[in-house]
Amino acid sequence: MKILYVILILFFSFNNFIGNAQTSDLWDGTSDTTWYNSTDTVFQLTTAKQLAGLAVMVNNGNTFQGKTIELMNNIDLGGALDTPLYWMPIGYNYANNCCFSGFFDGNSFTVENLHLQDLVGDTLNVGLFGCSNRAVISNIIINNAFFSLNQDSKYIPSRGILVGNCSYSQIVNCHIKAIMNCYDCAGIAGQISYSSISYCSFNGKIEGDGNGIAGIAGTVRNSIVNNCMSHAIIKGNKFVGGIAAISSYSNIFNNVVMGACEVSYTYSGGIIGCSYYDTIENNFAITSQIGYGVSEIELLSIGGLFGDISNSNINNCYIIGGVIKYPSYTGGIAGFGQTIKMENSYAATYINEEGELRGSIAGLLDGSTIQNVFMDNNIGAFDGVGNNYMGNGQVADLFTDEMTTGNSFGLQDSVGFYPTQWVYEEGLYPQLDVFVNHPDTVFRHASLLSVIPVFLGDQTANQVTSDFKVSRLHGVSWSSSAEDIIRIEGENAIVTPINQDTMVVLTVTLKDLQKEFYFKVLKGSSIKEVNPQHISIYPNPANTILYIDNGDIAMQELLLYDVSGRLLKRVSVHVNTTSLDVSDLQNGIYLIKITTRDAAFVRKIQVVR
Repeated sequence: MKILYVILILFFSFNNFIGNAQTSDLWDGTSDTTWYNSTDTVFQLTTAKQLAGLAVMVNNGNTFQGKTIELMNNIDLGGALDTPLYWMPIGYNYANNCCFSGFFDGNSFTVENLHLQDLVGDTLNVGLFGCSNRAVISNIIINNAFFSLNQDSKYIPSRGILVGNCSYSQIVNCHIKAIMNCYDCAGIAGQISYSSISYCSFNGKIEGDGNGIAGIAGTVRNSIVNNCMSHAIIKGNKFVGGIAAISSYSNIFNNVVMGACEVSYTYSGGIIGCSYYDTIENNFAITSQIGYGVSEIELLSIGGLFGDISNSNINNCYIIGGVIKYPSYTGGIAGFGQTIKMENSYAATYINEEGELRGSIAGLLDGSTIQNVFMDNNIGAFDGVGNNYMGNGQVADLFTDEMTTGNSFGLQDSVGFYPTQWVYEEGLYPQLDVFVNHPDTVFRHASLLSVIPVFLGDQTANQVTSDFKVSRLHGVSWSSSAEDIIRIEGENAIVTPINQDTMVVLTVTLKDLQKEFYFKVLKGSSIKEVNPQHISIYPNPANTILYIDNGDIAMQELLLYDVSGRLLKRVSVHVNTTSLDVSDLQNGIYLIKITTRDAAFVRKIQVVR
């Protein structure tokens, strides 16, 4: 992969990014090119007219190759005026050699009220920068962008708020905030090839009728997208993704998505809508995927992370919370996967009952390999894969208690292209150390929020009938969409009897970030004590014999696991009290799973001699 690499010294803070506070210079619609001369290599721009002058010169063939542009002031481009001003992109056509090819450093200044429109003729790319080729664009904030676009245009431009079409370029530490309606567009770049987008963020909402809408990049080819965050609601017809709408032959790693994606036809994913031949590592999502099928011909394929994915490798990816509903192929991680390899990943997200093929991990897999992939039985409720055709491996189904013990249950640390380690804390799902130790606080908070669980006991999220527990670790707070049905009191979620099945959403909040859990409370639900089972396990630590007393409820089976999730013992029992020989075990921590007719519980034990 040929990509221009440049070492940049950066300060970044994503959604909490604070630009320079000085007053913006308001554009009057004219341009100033008098600041340029052919001998200097560094130019500092302080006015909107000078920035417009840069666009004029690039569009007339001056690529600024080898030259540096530094923004030295906040700029208001007048797109919010009563009579809005429309911006002519800096560079507009790759084929005509009218692309920016220099270095642009925004110096953490803000460009606001950017109003873009489709233009006639050979203007194929729309953005603050229409076209970049072998350029570096860094350290700029864009606040408030508008699109006035023509979906019936003869040409379908590459549309992005920052860059329309990006080739052999780098976009670094750029942050966009916008709420807009557009057609085939993305928060950062419309299309990138042989390029990279790093440490960038989009915050807001993108909605349109197009077939390629994404938080970071619309189309990604032979490129890298890493350490980016999309915190947005994204809606489109098809090919919708939190990071990319369509990606191929690219590396997508260390990214976070929060929010929701909605699609009318097909191919929507929290990370990528449609992926081909990608390497995808170390990504997580706190998001919902919703599809509204309106065509009898096209099948909806929607996944918590990937809608449709073929010939790609997925490693160290997870999703917790949210809901996935209405499509034909529904999966917690992927809607449809063909010839993929998925490993060291897990999902704990609500899968709607509607749809043709549903799986807590994938709706349909064809000729694919699964290794060390886990689902939360309490949250996912369905089988791991709706239909696993000619595949290798299977999904391991665990309960929330088993996945939050603070010990490994089978996930493996990565030694791939982008190494990382799983971090375990008792009472939380596993996190990835690239996020736990991320230099940006928003990444760290998002990672911590993502792994906050609920404990349903012997229930599943689509069949809630009694009280359960919520986590209060790290000072999170909870709220309910229907307090008359589920109300939060401390760590307890109290369920009130109802006369019809009802969907209730619990929202957990940490540092202004939010995650949702969805529950279907069934008709006739009644209040019971939280965790009614009072299991006594002793002595703990044990030496040779472990005793288990389950009060007046008979046990059915005991399963003993090591901390990697490997099953060591399976014992059938039909009594209230029993014992287990542990004399053959080495010193260490183990997990014992106790099942009854109506419930399953996991407890941690220790063997010490």
